[in-house]
Amino acid sequence: MESVEIRMDLVARSQVAYFTRYCRNHIWIRKYSDAE
Repeated sequence: MESVEIRMDLVARSQVAYFTRYCRNHIWIRKYSDAE
C-alpha cells in the first residue's frame, strides 16, 4: 500500500514539475514575441 502511495506522489510531482516548466516556457515565449 505504501509503495503505491509513494508512486502516486512521484507521478503527481513529475506532472506538477512538467506543468510548471511548460507554463514558464509558454509565458517566456509570449513575452519574447510581444517584445518583438
